[in-house]
Amino acid sequence: MDFGIRFLYTGLRVRDLDKAIEFFTKVLGMKLLSRVDAPWNKGVFANLGYDDDKHYLELSWYAPDSQYCTEFTEGDQLDHLGMKVKDFDGTLKRLKDAGYPVKIGPIHEGKEHVAFVEGYEGIWLDIYKVDDR
Repeated sequence: MDFGIRFLYTGLRVRDLDKAIEFFTKVLGMKLLSRVDAPWNKGVFANLGYDDDKHYLELSWYAPDSQYCTEFTEGDQLDHLGMKVKDFDGTLKRLKDAGYPVKIGPIHEGKEHVAFVEGYEGIWLDIYKVDDR
Protein backbone atom coordinates (compact mmCIF):
# COMPACT_ATOMS: atom_id res chain seq x y z
CA MET A 1 0.00 0.00 0.00
CA ASP A 2 1.43 3.39 -0.99
CA PHE A 3 0.79 6.03 1.68
CA GLY A 4 2.59 8.71 -0.34
CA ILE A 5 5.41 8.89 2.22
CA ARG A 6 9.09 8.80 1.23
CA PHE A 7 12.11 8.51 3.54
CA LEU A 8 14.25 11.37 2.28
CA TYR A 9 16.87 12.22 4.88
CA THR A 10 18.43 11.45 8.25
CA GLY A 11 18.89 14.18 10.86
CA LEU A 12 21.84 13.99 13.23
CA ARG A 13 22.31 16.25 16.24
CA VAL A 14 25.81 17.68 16.49
CA ARG A 15 27.65 19.70 19.12
CA ASP A 16 29.71 21.81 16.68
CA LEU A 17 28.00 22.43 13.33
CA ASP A 18 31.04 23.88 11.55
CA LYS A 19 33.30 20.98 12.55
CA ALA A 20 30.61 18.48 11.53
CA ILE A 21 30.22 20.16 8.12
CA GLU A 22 33.99 20.09 7.70
CA PHE A 23 34.10 16.36 8.49
CA PHE A 24 31.32 15.36 6.10
CA THR A 25 32.54 17.60 3.26
CA LYS A 26 36.32 17.33 3.51
CA VAL A 27 36.64 13.78 4.81
CA LEU A 28 33.63 12.10 3.18
CA GLY A 29 33.29 14.30 0.09
CA MET A 30 29.70 15.43 0.61
CA LYS A 31 28.53 18.84 -0.59
CA LEU A 32 26.91 21.46 1.59
CA LEU A 33 23.49 21.91 -0.03
CA SER A 34 22.04 24.50 2.38
CA ARG A 35 22.40 26.00 5.83
CA VAL A 36 19.21 27.29 7.45
CA ASP A 37 18.40 29.15 10.67
CA ALA A 38 15.55 27.50 12.58
CA PRO A 39 14.15 30.08 15.02
CA TRP A 40 11.28 27.77 16.09
CA ASN A 41 13.78 25.56 17.92
CA LYS A 42 16.68 28.01 18.39
CA GLY A 43 18.81 25.98 16.06
CA VAL A 44 20.59 25.83 12.75
CA PHE A 45 20.56 22.93 10.34
CA ALA A 46 22.74 22.09 7.38
CA ASN A 47 21.83 19.73 4.55
CA LEU A 48 24.59 17.72 2.91
CA GLY A 49 24.62 15.16 0.15
CA TYR A 50 26.20 13.67 -2.93
CA ASP A 51 25.32 14.65 -6.49
CA ASP A 52 23.68 11.35 -7.41
CA ASP A 53 21.83 10.62 -4.13
CA LYS A 54 18.22 11.44 -3.35
CA HIS A 55 18.76 10.69 0.35
CA TYR A 56 20.62 13.39 2.25
CA LEU A 57 22.02 14.15 5.69
CA GLU A 58 20.73 16.97 7.88
CA LEU A 59 23.01 18.14 10.67
CA SER A 60 21.10 19.87 13.48
CA TRP A 61 22.67 22.19 16.05
CA TYR A 62 20.71 23.74 18.94
CA ALA A 63 21.64 26.87 20.92
CA PRO A 64 22.42 26.32 24.61
CA ASP A 65 19.10 27.93 25.60
CA SER A 66 17.03 25.75 23.25
CA GLN A 67 14.85 23.14 24.92
CA TYR A 68 16.34 20.64 22.43
CA CYS A 69 19.93 21.29 23.50
CA THR A 70 20.45 18.51 25.98
CA GLU A 71 23.46 16.57 27.15
CA PHE A 72 23.99 13.46 25.13
CA THR A 73 26.41 10.60 25.06
CA GLU A 74 27.72 8.65 22.10
CA GLY A 75 24.81 7.01 20.35
CA ASP A 76 22.32 9.79 21.11
CA GLN A 77 23.10 11.75 17.94
CA LEU A 78 20.11 10.56 15.91
CA ASP A 79 17.90 13.63 15.94
CA HIS A 80 15.08 12.75 13.53
CA LEU A 81 14.09 11.04 10.29
CA GLY A 82 12.79 13.24 7.46
CA MET A 83 9.64 11.98 5.78
CA LYS A 84 8.39 13.76 2.65
CA VAL A 85 4.63 13.29 2.24
CA LYS A 86 2.02 13.90 -0.45
CA ASP A 87 -0.87 14.40 2.00
CA PHE A 88 0.40 16.51 4.91
CA ASP A 89 -2.83 16.73 6.92
CA GLY A 90 -3.78 13.12 6.18
CA THR A 91 -0.40 11.84 7.34
CA LEU A 92 -0.58 13.85 10.57
CA LYS A 93 -4.08 12.47 11.19
CA ARG A 94 -2.90 8.90 10.54
CA LEU A 95 -0.04 9.37 13.02
CA LYS A 96 -2.35 10.92 15.63
CA ASP A 97 -4.88 8.12 15.23
CA ALA A 98 -2.06 5.63 15.81
CA GLY A 99 -1.12 7.37 19.06
CA TYR A 100 1.63 9.68 17.76
CA PRO A 101 0.34 13.27 17.79
CA VAL A 102 2.25 16.32 16.56
CA LYS A 103 4.64 17.65 19.24
CA ILE A 104 6.01 20.69 17.33
CA GLY A 105 4.02 22.56 14.71
CA PRO A 106 2.57 22.33 12.27
CA ILE A 107 4.61 25.17 10.80
CA HIS A 108 3.56 26.69 7.47
CA GLU A 109 6.01 29.00 5.69
CA GLY A 110 5.07 29.77 2.12
CA LYS A 111 4.98 26.50 0.17
CA GLU A 112 6.61 24.53 2.99
CA HIS A 113 4.71 22.64 5.69
CA VAL A 114 6.46 20.84 8.54
CA ALA A 115 5.51 19.12 11.78
CA PHE A 116 7.51 17.04 14.23
CA VAL A 117 6.10 13.86 15.72
CA GLU A 118 7.65 11.71 18.43
CA GLY A 119 7.24 8.28 16.89
CA TYR A 120 7.80 4.71 17.96
CA GLU A 121 10.30 4.35 20.83
CA GLY A 122 10.88 8.11 20.87
CA ILE A 123 12.29 8.36 17.33
CA TRP A 124 11.38 11.82 16.08
CA LEU A 125 9.88 12.21 12.61
CA ASP A 126 10.03 15.43 10.57
CA ILE A 127 6.89 15.25 8.43
CA TYR A 128 7.02 17.75 5.60
CA LYS A 129 5.49 18.73 2.31
CA VAL A 130 6.41 21.35 -0.27
CA ASP A 131 3.48 22.54 -2.39
CA ASP A 132 3.86 22.03 -6.12
CA ARG A 133 2.73 25.53 -6.98
